[in-house]
Amino acid sequence: MVGPGGNHPPAILSAKIYPVDVRLDTELRIEVKAEDMDGDRVTYRYQWFVNGTPAATGPVFKPESSKKGDRITAELIPNDGKVDGPVFRTNPVTMGNFAPYIVEIHLEPVPLHRGEQLKVKVVAEDPDGDPVTLTYKWFRNNREIPGATSDTLDTKDFQKKDVSVGWKIHARGARPAGDDREFAPPVHLDAADCDQGRPVPLSNRRD
Repeated sequence: MVGPGGNHPPAILSAKIYPVDVRLDTELRIEVKAEDMDGDRVTYRYQWFVNGTPAATGPVFKPESSKKGDRITAELIPNDGKVDGPVFRTNPVTMGNFAPYIVEIHLEPVPLHRGEQLKVKVVAEDPDGDPVTLTYKWFRNNREIPGATSDTLDTKDFQKKDVSVGWKIHARGARPAGDDREFAPPVHLDAADCDQGRPVPLSNRRD
């Protein structure tokens, strides 16, 4: 369509919202491809929608008041300085369900003496506010201990040849198992022996 003076209105070829993984603190933007047959500079007016309801204008949208499952779209109107082009509506993105993560982990007691009970305390959070379920695995000398699946480990059966103890923790929210986060300490905790009441690291033990 040719306007007055032979001017052609601009047209949006494609527009998509990014990032597609949306959470409350995400800043949403739109990647736009447009053309103007006259070579004019194209600008845009924006209208964001949440579940079909107008929410904000401007090139950036932060969905701070949205909730899980809300569908977010945007409409753009291109302008070449003379005339508007056709409205373009993006495909929706959805406020997602995000995997939980582990914030802190504390091990008690430290140092560990053989025969004592070891306990791991975990602080976990879920961005969606879903309940978090923790599952545990314990390792002795880098080998998983069968049946050790709670937040405590009794070391009464540890022997002098046992030089380390480690653990892995899964934090599970409402997402499928494949999206779980796993926490594994970068180094194993050195177990300790007792020599005249003082703990001695097993790596330095005297046989």
